[in-house]
Amino acid sequence: ERVMTRSYGATEVEGSGERFKDSQFLVFMNRILALTVSGLWCLLFKQPRHGAPMYKYSFASLSNILSSWCQYEALKYISFPTQ
Repeated sequence: ERVMTRSYGATEVEGSGERFKDSQFLVFMNRILALTVSGLWCLLFKQPRHGAPMYKYSFASLSNILSSWCQYEALKYISFPTQ
């Protein structure tokens, strides 16, 4: 919330700064970090194979990505508690 709702680069002389506008970048970086951490976890601690096909996970993954993107976009207009 802080990244999307605060102004950056504001000085006392100029007044208002610039807001972060690229929510897709935040979602992308969040998912890349999660993929990296989970990949390292799987390499360090061997997990048993599962039988579900990978495309079945894509529905949950896509809805999670879209909901995060919509959440960050909404923070441009309303506060997090209101959301």
